[in-house]
Amino acid sequence: MEILSYAFVQRALLAGMLISIISSVIGIYLIYRGLSFMSAGISHAVFGGLAIGYLLGINITLTSLLFTLLIIWIMPFIVRKSKLKQDIPIGIFYSSSMALGALLLSFHQGYTTDLFSFLFGSILSIKDEDLIITLIFTVILTIFFLRNYWKIIFMIFDQETAEASGINVFKLEGAVLTLTGIAVVLISKLVGIILSSALIIIPAATLVPYIKDMRKLIVYTIFLNLMCIISGLILSYYFNLPTGSTIVIIATLVFLISLFK
Repeated sequence: MEILSYAFVQRALLAGMLISIISSVIGIYLIYRGLSFMSAGISHAVFGGLAIGYLLGINITLTSLLFTLLIIWIMPFIVRKSKLKQDIPIGIFYSSSMALGALLLSFHQGYTTDLFSFLFGSILSIKDEDLIITLIFTVILTIFFLRNYWKIIFMIFDQETAEASGINVFKLEGAVLTLTGIAVVLISKLVGIILSSALIIIPAATLVPYIKDMRKLIVYTIFLNLMCIISGLILSYYFNLPTGSTIVIIATLVFLISLFK
C-alpha cells in the first residue's frame, strides 16, 4: 500500500481505470469488425502528427490528434478511389505517416520530455489536465456506445442487413474510427505510441474466444485491462522498469496463458 500514498501514483491509477474502459470498448469493436490492424496503423499516424507539432514548436498532443483524425477521415475515400482491399491503402498511408514523422524529427537534435513520453509512455507523470481530458472522453465514448449499442451490434454481425434496415453504416463506422483515433492518442500518453495498439487489442483478444455475451465481454475485458495496468504499475515501481512496456508484457503473458485453457 506504500505506493498509494503518492499523488502521482493515484493519478496513474485513475488514468488506468479510465483507459481500461476506453481500450476495452474500442478493442472489442475492432476485433469483431476484423479491423485489429487499425489500432497499429493509427498509432503510426499519431507519430506523424507528433513530429509535426515538435517541428513547429506547438502542442504535440493537439497536432497528433488533428493529424490522426485527418488521416482517418480521408482513408475511406482513398480506399474507394484505389479499388484495392481496405488493408492495402491503409497500410501504405499509416506507414507513410510513420516515415514522415521520422523524416521531420531528423531535422532536430535530441528529444524533449513530451516527445519521449509519447513514444514510450509516461503514466507516472500524467498531469491533472490529462486526467480531466481522459475522463471527459471516457464519458463521451460510453454515452456514444450506449446510445448506439444495438446499431453497432447489428453492424458487426450483419452489415448488409443493417444497411438495408436504414442504418448508415458508413457514418456510424466513421464515428467509431474517429473515437478510436482519439483513444489511441490518449492511450499513447500511458504506454506510448509504440505499445498503445497492444493495450487495445491484447486484453480483448484474450477473452473474445471464451465469452460470447457482449456485455459480459466488455466488463471482463475492462477488468483484465485494469489488472494488467495495476500489476504493471506495481512491478515498474518496485523494480524500476518502464511502466508501459511492463503493462504490455503482462497482458501478453496473460494472453499466452489463456491459449492453454
